[in-house]
Amino acid sequence: GASLLLVNLALIRLVVALGSTGIFTHSPEYLSVLPWLAPTMLAPIIMTVMAGAAPAVLMSLIISMLFSMMTGDTLEIFLFSFLASLVAVYFSREVRLRAKLVRAGLLGGAAAAVCAIYLGVLNQSSVTSADVGRQIFVAVLTGLLTSVAAIGFLPVCEHVFKITTDITLLELTDFNHPLLRKLQVSAPGTYHHSLMVANLAERAAAEAGANPLLCRACALYHEIGKIVKPEYFTENQRDGFN
Repeated sequence: GASLLLVNLALIRLVVALGSTGIFTHSPEYLSVLPWLAPTMLAPIIMTVMAGAAPAVLMSLIISMLFSMMTGDTLEIFLFSFLASLVAVYFSREVRLRAKLVRAGLLGGAAAAVCAIYLGVLNQSSVTSADVGRQIFVAVLTGLLTSVAAIGFLPVCEHVFKITTDITLLELTDFNHPLLRKLQVSAPGTYHHSLMVANLAERAAAEAGANPLLCRACALYHEIGKIVKPEYFTENQRDGFN
């Protein structure tokens, strides 16, 4: 969690540092979109998938507070970044398909865009409609790019921290997985037995409040070693041969 937090803060600091470059100093109209470029939802989305919503909400709060301090301790920046992260965290819960993380990022960006509209109306004396339009576009685009980055970072985080997410478990339970296909061809009796155990384990886990997907994946592979010598086991023997 701490590593994700530091990486996310480093990326945000990089975006803030862009404000002192020629691109933004010579174009004040683009300076107003700079806070909406910060990928504040990146670590919360990954944390939600890996560890759950509760630590992700805490991470969102910390990131939003530090982000607002980096930009001058403004309440507006804290509110829009925290709200966008909360929306992204909410829609990242119990995600089993990587594509749904894109939806979470887009909805988080949409929440930031709504905040841009609200702040534009609130500060209409200092913010033009063109500025608000740019902020809306950048907010949604940042949400999309952040979710794509989260999808790319997830396998790396799983490997580094030795955590298997529901997304990976769902991929492992796909019957087209090469190892399961090999089990089906080499040891059909064991394969059928594993399917029965997986169904029982999944239903029992659902009733007991455990993780059904984890139990199903473990059950599907619990006798995968029989692939080596499938004929040694009675469920794979045919024609009375033992």
